[in-house]
Amino acid sequence: SGAVAPRREWVPCDELIGAVLVRFERELGARPVVTDIKPSVAYLNVDPVLFGQLLSNLVENAIKYTPPESTIEIAVEPSLRGVEIAVRDNGPGFPLGSETRVFERFFRGGEVGVRGSGLGLAIARAIAHVHDGEIAAFTRAGGGAIVTCTLPPEAASASPPGAVGGEGPPT
Repeated sequence: SGAVAPRREWVPCDELIGAVLVRFERELGARPVVTDIKPSVAYLNVDPVLFGQLLSNLVENAIKYTPPESTIEIAVEPSLRGVEIAVRDNGPGFPLGSETRVFERFFRGGEVGVRGSGLGLAIARAIAHVHDGEIAAFTRAGGGAIVTCTLPPEAASASPPGAVGGEGPPT
């Protein structure tokens, strides 16, 4: 079937996000990036290479579609369905009615002068799915975009399994 099987391991969220931010250091420039990782979901059981690519695609879009001085927010928090990883920006948001279409291969938003192939969010969706997750796009009420990746509850923990004094899930 050609499906990719993720090589999951427990990864600290701050390291995963930090690696992505280092990759985009030049493009980010002086742009503020705010991270908010809730302690109960400080570790994710993901393929670090694949999930790093998912986060990279979301951050790259936030950089492309926002003014250089606007803030990008990255949050990891518990949700009703498990753990939610969200990238939020203050750009133009998604074109009305395109919130599901943005995950189709080669779909491009209407922004003039923004380079890309229209594959970034399609790849992010595929990576979310191989992690038994879902991905969704929203336009913020005050302007901007939010892309969330929701993973099942067993994909997050306050500490890695086996850590001394840890509350990690059973192995």
